[in-house]
Amino acid sequence: RRSSDLMRGARHLTACRARWADLAWFAAREAAVDTVQIRVLAHERSIVVVVSGELDLLALPVLTARLTEIAERGPERLVFDLAGVRFMDCAAARVIVHTGAGLPARQRLVIRSATPAVRRLLALTGLDAGCVFDP
Repeated sequence: RRSSDLMRGARHLTACRARWADLAWFAAREAAVDTVQIRVLAHERSIVVVVSGELDLLALPVLTARLTEIAERGPERLVFDLAGVRFMDCAAARVIVHTGAGLPARQRLVIRSATPAVRRLLALTGLDAGCVFDP
């Protein structure tokens, strides 16, 4: 009898932990929406994407969704203004640079107003080869 009570208690504790983890993940995901802001400015066949906030793993789904929409428009020129980016991880950098893969031949993604930390991240990962920096 005592062992069945212990097993029931352990199962209850495991279920509570799983629910707590689900709630914590949902809350973190919702917070990510508040940590990154993405504005899109369209000028004929050119698109400027103004990004501010923190581009980390939690912000990645938001960033990916917006950049997928932008890539589907088929811009001839794509500029990312990153002056307001406080933090960027490798995954976000990869998503941004790979968005430029759909540009017409001889066109490269333009990175404008990147902080030294963002430039260094792009250089260390080799992603800087896929873009042009505009001060």
